[in-house]
Amino acid sequence: GDKIYRPFKCLLDIGLARATTGARVFAALKGGVDGGLDIPHSEKRWPGFTKGESGGKDEYQADVHADK
Repeated sequence: GDKIYRPFKCLLDIGLARATTGARVFAALKGGVDGGLDIPHSEKRWPGFTKGESGGKDEYQADVHADK
């Protein structure tokens, strides 16, 4: 298969900022990821993510995040 080369690997240090769902630090994270940086992350903290009920499937709606 084709290898994907990522030039930079970064870690997000939010310091004393609150890590609540939809916080601005996660918008900065999304911008970095969309810009091509290799930042370990999960979509669980982004706006538009809904957890599945009773072991159901989790769902991420990117259009909700784009509207913010």
